Amino acid sequence: MNATDRYNSLILVSTVNESHLFRFGEGADASTLRRMETTHVGGVITDQPTLAFSNFYRRQAKEYVNSSLVVQIVPTGAYLFEWDSIMNTYVERMKWPAAPPAIPTPVVVVAACVNASQVALALSGGIIVWLSIESNKANLELKS
Repeated sequence: MNATDRYNSLILVSTVNESHLFRFGEGADASTLRRMETTHVGGVITDQPTLAFSNFYRRQAKEYVNSSLVVQIVPTGAYLFEWDSIMNTYVERMKWPAAPPAIPTPVVVVAACVNASQVALALSGGIIVWLSIESNKANLELKS
């Protein structure tokens, strides 16, 4: 599961209440689509709607390189996952809660935008947050 894989094998579908991860079949079965059971999706958040879900590149030196990282944005925060090819699932590497201790009132993510290495979040109450992946780390860091 890399950003430069020739074919997509997973797709995340969101409803107003939850998210579902589907897997495309392989070989002669490539035209089928199967919903993955919640016990097989690893840390991917399935009990909330997903606002954004995207492959993420790692930053090394002054360039971005392919990785097995994905970012998922849900109302309660941003989650960074890495695909574990042995377990055949996503493993949570870090999370950024929408209501960190520094923000005194309850907030939720209401909109999100993701590019290869950055996440912009619009929180309720008019707060804008920018997260970025740092060199050689599977970690999202708050930028001011």
